[in-house]
Amino acid sequence: MPHIRVGAVYEVEVDDQNQRSIYTRTFRWLRLWDIEEAAVWQMAVDAFDTRHLAAQQEKKQNARKLPVELLAPFREEYRRTNPPGRLAIEVRILAYLKQVKVTSSDQQ
Repeated sequence: MPHIRVGAVYEVEVDDQNQRSIYTRTFRWLRLWDIEEAAVWQMAVDAFDTRHLAAQQEKKQNARKLPVELLAPFREEYRRTNPPGRLAIEVRILAYLKQVKVTSSDQQ
């Protein structure tokens, strides 16, 4: 529950039929728990949240397919152009991968 803060004391209504069920809309802040303890709890929760967020971001970044991302502009141009243009893009990319210089037949 994002609106609840560790270290605070709340009052809440429960369902008479099921004592394990609460009405979250009835939360009412009463007071702060012991300030020193609440500060330590809040720091621990914030550290946990930060560690969890960092782990999620690391997982997301490690899952990236960088070659595919970097080739995206070439793929877009490849799809926009005509068949001779596609062939030219393929030739240029293969020449780059093989480190071969492509020259025009006009130059001699």
